[in-house]
Amino acid sequence: MGLNNRFLRAMSILLFLALIPLTTCGKDSPTSPRAPEPTPPPPPPPTPVANRVAISPSSANLTTTGQTIQLSARVFDQNNAQMSAAVVTWSSSAVDVATVSGQGLVTALKNGTATITGRSGNASASITVTVTLSVGSIAIEPASATLMALGETVQLTATVLDRNGQSIAGPVVTWTSSAAGVATVSTQGLVTAVKNGTATITARSGSASATSKVTVMQSVGSIVIEPASATLMALGETVQLTATVLDPNRLPVADAVVTWTSSDDLVATVSTQGLVTAVKNGVAAITARSGSASASIPVTVMQSVGSIVIEPASAT
Repeated sequence: MGLNNRFLRAMSILLFLALIPLTTCGKDSPTSPRAPEPTPPPPPPPTPVANRVAISPSSANLTTTGQTIQLSARVFDQNNAQMSAAVVTWSSSAVDVATVSGQGLVTALKNGTATITGRSGNASASITVTVTLSVGSIAIEPASATLMALGETVQLTATVLDRNGQSIAGPVVTWTSSAAGVATVSTQGLVTAVKNGTATITARSGSASATSKVTVMQSVGSIVIEPASATLMALGETVQLTATVLDPNRLPVADAVVTWTSSDDLVATVSTQGLVTAVKNGVAAITARSGSASASIPVTVMQSVGSIVIEPASAT
């Protein structure tokens, strides 16, 4: 009995010792269940960056001063997604041709071409805006002119207006004269008097034209009489005077009307054609008058002895 008890105790101890490694190995075994580790959050999406700008319309042509066109710009990021809140700045390469507002409103100013650019960040796009102003009418100043001397000039100016009545800057204007023998006109609109008469000066730009009436009417500036003096040596002797009528530029006035008078018809008379005839000894002033101008020369009648006649021719 005692032997059996000892045997049982020994077996119990051996069994206990055999179970200890198994218990320890079970705790450290990799196959033992563990709590699952939490899933890491996904990385944040990249910040949208402006990558491309699209402008609409892609080009524009304006035909009147002050005409406008509204541009719109769409901005896309690196994923080609539209950035609705993107800020776009606008600029014009030629603000004298066309301006652009901060909202993309383009306004035409004068003929030419401007590049309009929309920019957002480092991305940009551009379109070409062409301004081709259509001529509506032309106004010439002065509307008429009178030139009082040959060679006198008058400067005409042509204002070219578009269909909205706005002045067109730097227009091409051609000038012509209907009577170049009366008045010529330069390519810049400078009119020069050539001879008395009337000429119509025309300014043309595109399909529009306007005219100005120019009258050349020489005014008398002075008169020159030839000869400047005369001496008649016999009663009835004559001398022909000529009067040249000059305008303010001292150029001859064609077909000028001249009237002649003598200060003393008892000494010398003068015809309507300027023919002076001696009447008796003395001095007379012969005057030529045209318009408000006049000139005079002295004519002296001084009989010279040509012969002597004795009466009676003989006596007894």
